[in-house]
Amino acid sequence: MVRNSWKGMSLAALLVFATACSDDAAGPGSANLSVQEAADVAEGVVDALDGILDGEIGARPLVAPDGANESGIALSSVPVVTEFSWNRSRECRNGGTVSASGSGTHTADRETRTVTLDFEGSKTITDCARARGDIVITIDGQGTFEGHRMKVNGQYSGLQTNDSAGSFSWETSDGRSGECSYELHVEWNPDTHTKTVTGFVCDREINRTVTRDRSAGGGDDA
Repeated sequence: MVRNSWKGMSLAALLVFATACSDDAAGPGSANLSVQEAADVAEGVVDALDGILDGEIGARPLVAPDGANESGIALSSVPVVTEFSWNRSRECRNGGTVSASGSGTHTADRETRTVTLDFEGSKTITDCARARGDIVITIDGQGTFEGHRMKVNGQYSGLQTNDSAGSFSWETSDGRSGECSYELHVEWNPDTHTKTVTGFVCDREINRTVTRDRSAGGGDDA
């Protein structure tokens, strides 16, 4: 699987459903998202997707303990590589869901106690809501993604990443609505507990860093 292939996607294709968001501030009757609102949408969607990816690595530990299998037969020390597929959903913070399905490669190395997952797939965003003050933004859309996860001795190790792109329709509780595209890169560093989201949402440049202590998806807080 080629990592970060989304960067080679046709920008024209991503912008088919896009609408320009030219003003930094957005108010009732203005059919756009502000910079802060676009960043909130990005954070909410990637948290839900990361929660799904975290769940996959949690469900796929080392293939067998050290030593021998259940029949007492000695196990090879060579890393075991298997293919897998999945379908999971995750609730958004203020309602709605992000559902993802796809396939990937699971590599388990008993010598180093390392598990690595690399995967790709598609996601569906359904009534995913994000509140900011008195305004609630709700989005529905489709997209694709690629991701990487690694654990050593049961703990996250190295950068946990995902790249995603797609389009969505949105509406706000103050009467605005529109359609947008997005293109996002996410990195969570388990050493610093920082998660960085960069890219574009609704033609808005996104560069946001937040704290996620337990996992990229934020555990129960996603």
